Amino acid sequence: MDHGQISDSRKLLYYVGMALTGVGGLLCIGNLISSASVPITSPSFEGILEAQETNQRMSIVAIIAIGIIVVGGVLTALGRAGFAGAGLVLDPEHTRKDVAPCSRLSGGILADTLDEAKIDLSGQPDLPFDKRLRRLEQLRKDGLVTEAEYAVTLARIIKDA
Repeated sequence: MDHGQISDSRKLLYYVGMALTGVGGLLCIGNLISSASVPITSPSFEGILEAQETNQRMSIVAIIAIGIIVVGGVLTALGRAGFAGAGLVLDPEHTRKDVAPCSRLSGGILADTLDEAKIDLSGQPDLPFDKRLRRLEQLRKDGLVTEAEYAVTLARIIKDA
């Protein structure tokens, strides 16, 4: 497998985890809605027992829903970052391989953003060769650049031309 690709098994883990998280969330919401719709019963002994049973069922459903959400979150993390990237395998080289696709994605998003904003971080100004030489010469004349800095920068400008 290429380090730039996420394996099918990791994709499956990720999507199963997302589905479980969604199911758990729906169970929580459904449980919350059903608890709000429980009618207030009479204060008779049977009514109190029925309310207790309903509360116990709702508590069990809530615990199951939270468990499903936690399992879904763990599976999603394993699918996204792999076993090493999620910290289950303590091997730095394997971790790099596991998180490479996500890291590359983050770098790509950042590069796209910088391109869209027309920000150049290469350190080289987008000036023609002669203007860069003139600016460097002016900086030297103004005493803002030492002779050593001037020589190094001049050599770099000539080399990059």
